[in-house]
Amino acid sequence: LTVGGYRVSPAGELIWGENNRGVPVCSSNSVQDQICLLEDGDGGCFFLWGDQRNGDAGDIYALRILNNGRKDARWRENGNPIVVEAGSQINARCCIDGENGMIVLWIDDRIGGDFNIWAQRLAPSGELLWGDGAGIPVCNQEDQQRQPKICTDGEGGAFLTWRDDRNMDETNWDIYVQRIDADGNLMWSEADGGIPLCTAEGEQKKPI
Repeated sequence: LTVGGYRVSPAGELIWGENNRGVPVCSSNSVQDQICLLEDGDGGCFFLWGDQRNGDAGDIYALRILNNGRKDARWRENGNPIVVEAGSQINARCCIDGENGMIVLWIDDRIGGDFNIWAQRLAPSGELLWGDGAGIPVCNQEDQQRQPKICTDGEGGAFLTWRDDRNMDETNWDIYVQRIDADGNLMWSEADGGIPLCTAEGEQKKPI
């Protein structure tokens, strides 16, 4: 599978690539899936995807395409690695950071074998800004945290939410939330696990 992209004019014309056939984003000889697209605030966009080129269950890569359809020269061919760790890094989501970069959220089982919530911020150049390049844990409570969602807070950070199984024996699936600032600091109480948005009995899932 190969990741590619088009730009469509207001008149419905395809305007990127040779003969307007689109531009390749990643042609690595591996599986790329779970693709996300995000405007960069400067007429171009970021592509974000899951990637199995390293032979494991999945890592996360991204690439910036400028408004002329060309790859940002500061980024690598076939994308920059956002997170390449043992285990699975999947279900990535992203939002703008207000400075032509982006914040990425995903689920990650590198610690303890259960899925936790991790995040990373990227500069427009592709530089990884949080956690010495490995990302930062947003929630690493026991049991599973899944279905991550993210939106900008308008101040360089983001609001993060997810389905959480830590109270499975009591209330089943719950929804938790956290806010992160532009420097990667977790802002709300219970910083290592977020705060409960809904812990009613029964299932709460798929936050939007």
